[in-house]
Amino acid sequence: MSTQTITVSPNFRKMALKAIFYIVLFVVTYLLLILLAICLTVLCGYLGIVIITLKVGFITPMLGLGIISMGILVLIFLLKFIFKKHAVDLSHLTESTLFLSPYFIPPKEAKQRCLCNISTELKPTFSNSRS
Repeated sequence: MSTQTITVSPNFRKMALKAIFYIVLFVVTYLLLILLAICLTVLCGYLGIVIITLKVGFITPMLGLGIISMGILVLIFLLKFIFKKHAVDLSHLTESTLFLSPYFIPPKEAKQRCLCNISTELKPTFSNSRS
């Protein structure tokens, strides 16, 4: 029995390591982004509560709730991006098979017909355009 080893080219190894590096960089960046979004949510919550308790009126509770909801929504949309499913809808497409082709000849007819019959059926017609 012969054992064959697959050798990896240096260029492939370099490109694979580059791809792995960029995937790790994306994960680290996204984790940092989530950490900053959590900090923003906590800061917006604190700032919203401070604004609400600053002065009792109609504007301050609305402004405080708006700032709190902004922080929460930033965090929600950041987390929503991770768990979003990217599905492509292909239900409107039809698979093209031999049986759906207009040129399909069923097997029984294929035995009965010969190439000469097919060539006479597909004989080109020329029209004289100079009339």
